[in-house]
Formats: sequence, structure tokens, C-alpha cells
Amino acid sequence: DLWSAPTPTTYKYLWLVCSAKIRNGKPVSCKTIRGATKNTLVLKKKYVGHRIEAIVVATSPAGQATATSKPTAAIKR
Repeated sequence: DLWSAPTPTTYKYLWLVCSAKIRNGKPVSCKTIRGATKNTLVLKKKYVGHRIEAIVVATSPAGQATATSKPTAAIKR
């Protein structure tokens, strides 16, 4: 399993701000949050009423794997 491989693994993070509206278990639309590439995200007022998702890409000599989080609940004040 790449996520728990003993070899050195690097991680890249991508954060998305998504619509509050859900269809078939997923937000109707999402946009990449420019510059948000760390393993944590500081929430801002402009995210109120939206959902947040994270995408993590793990890379090691064994290969590459991607995982996407479930969307958060709509962000409240």
C-alpha cells in the first residue's frame, strides 16, 4: 500500500472550495483554491456557505496514488 510504504513518500495537497448544493453525494461545482498547497487550510470568511474538499497525491518509488476527501458540511460563520 503506497500510503503506508516504508520508502520515502512525498505528498502534494490541493484544496477545493465547493458549492453547498449536493447532487449524487457530491458538490455541484468546485474550484481550486489558488495557493493552497499545504496540509492544512485556514478558513476565510469568503468560504462561508461553501464546502471544502482536499485532494492528496502521494508519490514514492512504488508509484503514485490520489485520495479525495468527502466534502465538509457547508462552512458556517
